[in-house]
Amino acid sequence: MKATRFAHAVLLLLLLVGLPYLLAACGDDEGASTTAAPETTAGTTAPDNGTSGQMESLRIGGIFSITDWYSAVDATERTDAEALVKVVNDGGGITVQGKKYQIELIVQDGKSTLDGNTSAANKLVIDDKVKFSVGPSAFFNVATTPIYEQAKVLHILTNTACQPGEINADTPYGFVCNDPLGMYGGAVKALLQLYPDVKNVAMALGEDSATPYQWPHMEKMYASMGLKLVDEPVKFSQTLEDYNPIAAKLHSYADEADAYLFAMATPPSFAAIAKGLRALGDNTPIAYPAFAPGTVSLVGAEYATNIVNSGSFGYKAPDNPEIVDKVFEVGGDTQRQFLGLAPNAVYMLLKAIEAADSLDPEVVRTKWESMESVETLYGEGFPTGEQVYGLKNHAWVYPTCVTHIMDGNFEFVGWVTPDPVP
Repeated sequence: MKATRFAHAVLLLLLLVGLPYLLAACGDDEGASTTAAPETTAGTTAPDNGTSGQMESLRIGGIFSITDWYSAVDATERTDAEALVKVVNDGGGITVQGKKYQIELIVQDGKSTLDGNTSAANKLVIDDKVKFSVGPSAFFNVATTPIYEQAKVLHILTNTACQPGEINADTPYGFVCNDPLGMYGGAVKALLQLYPDVKNVAMALGEDSATPYQWPHMEKMYASMGLKLVDEPVKFSQTLEDYNPIAAKLHSYADEADAYLFAMATPPSFAAIAKGLRALGDNTPIAYPAFAPGTVSLVGAEYATNIVNSGSFGYKAPDNPEIVDKVFEVGGDTQRQFLGLAPNAVYMLLKAIEAADSLDPEVVRTKWESMESVETLYGEGFPTGEQVYGLKNHAWVYPTCVTHIMDGNFEFVGWVTPDPVP
């Protein structure tokens, strides 16, 4: 009996001595963790920084709709974000307060639904305990912003639909790496660069819950750029099986329109409408943001002509920043679709973290709000949309590559810098 009591006493002593160390090992330090050469989601093993085989990792969440209809955009966005992470990690990661950090991108599937994005954000906040996150895109942000804001997670929207609750004066932890109004303004500048006599345009506009909020801003922007709409936009669903009726409606304006502008939809939808117009024998210039090789493939070489693409980037394009080509090379397919929103969101976030020299989201947010420029994948980015979004230095635009498609071939014809919106 005495031996048993003695054994229990020893066991209790061991538990009391070891418990503090066990708890410390389970603790979390503001999104950073110490691991033994972990493998990142980009598929690389982080190098030893000379600390007995251990290193610091900075976890960044990422929401991408990998399944269902929006995967047409987000599947490659995820690939390119992971490629960017690998490029950064292979280059030594980032340095904060003298420490080197490798980046770990933790991906959750938004499943192309609001509920799926809500679940993804909750998992990142509750299960993964991230303090920084990128995505989702456009209208899906209404499902994630409230979760991130309550948890004070610094979240970088890859795009916004201007809906209430996405980003406004009440969402101080939200930033937009690519203001869509600037992006579509860049498409107009690209069009006018190649077709300077364009004045009257017909518009094809993807219709969803965001349309009533985003379109009024776009309409004002087009007017300020000297364009006149020949009629109300031709609106369409992004999940149609047959886009020929949309093409036919646009074609009815052929005698009045100098060009067609497409906005607020996915590249496959844009391409289907363009193909329908060309099948009708309508060779009026078309402009929209998309990846030129993908446009040629989707439209078909026979019909791919007089099309201007912007807001996408190609491998070895003239004046490409070196890091863009590195991301292409890491991804393995240099001719893949590259919209580059998500990798740029990660890149801008890392630049803001380095500028703040902190892993505290509050400190990074405050620093970013004071910056009048920030390095992007594509050159110097600058703030825009203070009146539109109600936040200073929270929405950003950057230079965009322009491609001209003629007779089934495309050519990089330079870069344009979007004008900031109020």
